[in-house]
Amino acid sequence: LLYASVVGFAIFMHTLYDKRQQNAPSIPFFCVFISIWTTLFLEFWKRKQARYAMLWGMVGFEEEENDRPEFADNDATVKINSPVDGEDFNYFPPEIAARRIAASMSVTSTAILAV
Repeated sequence: LLYASVVGFAIFMHTLYDKRQQNAPSIPFFCVFISIWTTLFLEFWKRKQARYAMLWGMVGFEEEENDRPEFADNDATVKINSPVDGEDFNYFPPEIAARRIAASMSVTSTAILAV
């Protein structure tokens, strides 16, 4: 992020002191630089993420992750058939989640207003 901010600040200063303001000739070069920099940043970030996943033993974690017992034994959860692979999985209806969020927000708001 440092490289992009330094180049961006330099281009900003150039556009401030250029007589043409928004039509400074350095802006197209900055656009090309940011496009290349963004692509490289994301690709190197993916590499770093994969390396850390290997080091920390997190590769394939989603396949072996189990539901929390509080979620699996909840009366509000429903077993439904997955439209993707046909396996049964626990589903928490969004209507119930919205009611619970509204209730917790009202309690939190009341506590904040009381203070």
